[in-house]
Amino acid sequence: MTHPALTAAGLTPDTLTDVCRVAGAPGFDRWQDQTRRTGGCADPIRLTGGTKTLDAATRQVLHAYTTDHEPGAVLRVACGNRRASRCPSCARTYSADTYHLIRAGLTGDPDKGTPHTVRNHPRAFITLTAPSFGPVHNRPRTGRCRCGTTHPDDAPELSTPLDPDTYDYAGAVLWNNHAGQLWRYLTIYLPRELAKRAGLTQADLKAQLRVSYGKVAEYQKRGAIHFHAVVRLDGPEGPDTPPPPWATLDLLEDAFRAAATRAAVDVPAAGDQPARTLRWGTQLDVRPIVAFGAAKTSPNRPWPPTSPSTPPKPPRPPAPWTAASAAKTPSTSSACPSTPPASSPPASTCTRSTRTSSSATGPTCSASAATSPPSPAATPPPSAPCARPAPTTAPPNNAKPSACPTPTTPKPPPSPSPTGPTPATATPPANPGSPPASPTRSTPTAKPPAKNSPKSPMRKRTWH
Repeated sequence: MTHPALTAAGLTPDTLTDVCRVAGAPGFDRWQDQTRRTGGCADPIRLTGGTKTLDAATRQVLHAYTTDHEPGAVLRVACGNRRASRCPSCARTYSADTYHLIRAGLTGDPDKGTPHTVRNHPRAFITLTAPSFGPVHNRPRTGRCRCGTTHPDDAPELSTPLDPDTYDYAGAVLWNNHAGQLWRYLTIYLPRELAKRAGLTQADLKAQLRVSYGKVAEYQKRGAIHFHAVVRLDGPEGPDTPPPPWATLDLLEDAFRAAATRAAVDVPAAGDQPARTLRWGTQLDVRPIVAFGAAKTSPNRPWPPTSPSTPPKPPRPPAPWTAASAAKTPSTSSACPSTPPASSPPASTCTRSTRTSSSATGPTCSASAATSPPSPAATPPPSAPCARPAPTTAPPNNAKPSACPTPTTPKPPPSPSPTGPTPATATPPANPGSPPASPTRSTPTAKPPAKNSPKSPMRKRTWH
C-alpha cells in the first residue's frame, strides 16, 4: 500500500524504489553535486570521455580527467537554452545574467569590474532588424490590416504571410542562420568607420579608443531575428579610462549607420535556391543613453536634434534713448512715455510709430501710455489718429511747429510760461471722408498727417 504523502508528491512505487537505489549508491554525493550545478535543468547534457592538460614545452600531462568515475559514467551540465518552452530554469538564469551584465555596463558595478564612471561615457541603444521577406498580417496604428480586417490581439493569423505563395521562406531561414555572422561583420566595420571619421589609422584608434558591446537577439512575431545592442565608447584601457574628447554620440551614430550599411553576408547558391546577399533591414534605430536622473539632452548631442530650418533668432541690440532713435522693438502701436528717463528731453520726447505718412515732416506719435493714462483734457477724440498731450511748459515764441521733434542733442527745458500750459482742443473733421485734423493749441499747430503709406520714406531707423 502506498503512503498518501507519496501519492500526493507524485511518487509511484517504482519511482520510490529507484530513488532509494540512487540514494544508496556509492556515488550519490557526486550525483547530487552534478544536479545542483545544473541548476535544475530540465534536460541536462550528458558528456562522456576525458580531457588532458599538457605542458606546452615538455608535453608532460599536468591534469587528466575522465567520466569513467562519474555516476553513470557521464558528466551532467546545464543545457543553457534561452527559451522557456524548452528549459524554464536555464531561460531564467540567462535572463537574470543578461540583465546584470547590461546594467553593470550602463551604470557600473565595481563587483563586476566596471567602475561607476562609465555612466559618463558616450552610450547608445541600437536596434537592428531583419529585412522584409514579404507582407504579413499585422495590427497597424490605423487598426486595419492590409487584408482589410481589423485583427484582435490574439488573432492566430497575426505575423503570418498575406500571400504564402510569394513569401520568401528560404530568405527568412537563411537570415536567421547567418544573422550572427552579419553582426560579426558589423563589429569589424564599426572601428574602421570610427577611425575614418576621426582621421586616424586603425592602430592609432586602438591606442585611444575601445568599443564595448552588449547584444541581445530575440525573435520578432514574424519569426525573424532582430538585435538590441548597447554600444559604449571607452578609453584605451577599457571602462577604467575615459574616451577622448572627439568620441561623441554624433560620431558614434554616423559610424554605426555606415558600418551597418557596409555589413553584408554572401550566401552561395544551393539546390534550387539562388545566391543572395543578406543585409540589415531599413529600420535601424540609434538612441543616446543619458545618466539616470539627468536631462534628456546628451552633453555631446541634443536629442531630439534641433531642426536646421528653424535656427534661433539673435537678440536685437537695444537702441540708445535719444530723440532721433528712441524707438524700441517695432510694434503696431508705440506710445509716448509719461515719465521719460532723466537723460531724455523733457515733455517733448515721443516714440516712433510703425504708421508713417509720406507727406508728413516727421513721425506720428500717440498720446496714450500703457502705464500712465493721460488726463481727460489731453485725450483726443476717438476719430483722431494721432494726438499730442499738452506740454507742461510753454515753448518759446520762435519755436517752429513739429509733429514729433527729433533733435540729435538734448536741450535744456525752456523757462516756464507765467500763464501756464494752454489746454488742447480737438477739431472735428470737415467731412466724414477726409482725415481728421490734429488737436489745436494756442501755438501753431502741426500739419495733419496724410493717409498711411506702407512705402513711406520715413520708415528709416537709425541705430547708434
